[in-house]
Amino acid sequence: MYLLDRIASDKRATVTHISMVAAMCLLWAANGCRASFRVTRGMIMEISKIRSTSTYHKNIRELHSWGHIRYEPSYHPAKGSRILVGNHTGQIQAQPTQIDNRFFNSMSAKIITPEDLQAFKHELLEELAKLLIQRSERPMKKWLRSAEVRKMLHISTGTLQNLRVNGTLPFTKIGGIVFYDYEDIQKMLNGSDTDKT
Repeated sequence: MYLLDRIASDKRATVTHISMVAAMCLLWAANGCRASFRVTRGMIMEISKIRSTSTYHKNIRELHSWGHIRYEPSYHPAKGSRILVGNHTGQIQAQPTQIDNRFFNSMSAKIITPEDLQAFKHELLEELAKLLIQRSERPMKKWLRSAEVRKMLHISTGTLQNLRVNGTLPFTKIGGIVFYDYEDIQKMLNGSDTDKT
């Protein structure tokens, strides 16, 4: 799907954005692949497994402002908001993938059946899995600040300081800011894994 390709290549996008786009793609297919379709917040949240309404609103606004979709809220829970995809978003449409072509070619010959939607769902999930793997293989930045390291390792400020003081985690201090080499963090993590075995 061109929309999934676009969101996956957008460095601002998180897994939550990709999950929402995947949900929209399924709902788009269920609505007959029209450029414009209506959805409710509950539908997207249920399919994308988003539990927080604030996360939903933040991410859908970002997808709209980044030009991936056009979002027209209805402010009416039963009516549903309008989503526009493709050339109607005001952005240049990327080349459709082979999945799109196969899907559209089969669409012109028959009515969508539950089996068609099931096949589309499997193809969509395969594409999503590929995109997530590509995204996780992207190299991290070379130097990380303390807050980024704490978030990455899920540790407190005190624990990070102990790792610095006892020499477990090398660091560089520049102008009062402490930086950590991503490779040193990986070496420390790999060393702790081998100590456990």
